[in-house]
Amino acid sequence: MIEVKKNFLDKKLFDEIKNLIDSNKIPWFYQNSMTNQGDGQEKFYFGHTVYGEYKPNSDLYCYCEEIIKLLNIKSLIKIRASLSVNTNERYYSNWHTDQDFKCKTSLLYLNTNNGFTEIFDDENKIHKISCEENKMIIFDSYHKHRLVSQTDTSKRLTINFNYF
Repeated sequence: MIEVKKNFLDKKLFDEIKNLIDSNKIPWFYQNSMTNQGDGQEKFYFGHTVYGEYKPNSDLYCYCEEIIKLLNIKSLIKIRASLSVNTNERYYSNWHTDQDFKCKTSLLYLNTNNGFTEIFDDENKIHKISCEENKMIIFDSYHKHRLVSQTDTSKRLTINFNYF
């Protein structure tokens, strides 16, 4: 089952998170592949690990605590912010899963653009979810998914949660 929740956060908290991520206060780190299943043809992106290796790694973590409550997270695996830049051509990342074991994946879109996420469901149907500001998608980690890049904005900003 794939859940889509529009207006996931109240406007004040959402704006605080978006403004922080879209500022020069968050360090972005170059990643040479969008997925861990790269084939050498993957595009780059910039990542910021908020939570990983069993601990918070960023000041952004305190802003994510309300999201953790809303998602009813029992145990965190990883929280990662992503910034994909416009390359003036549509790009499809490799199909992938975020983890090699069963857990949940949630993706919060921080800006609206013409990019989208494609997700295979249990019946092998592809669901296309558009990038809309303050939309959260929630799905089981075993569903393969991929990013499809935007061409209408300079960047695509998301926060990805992996958890139990």
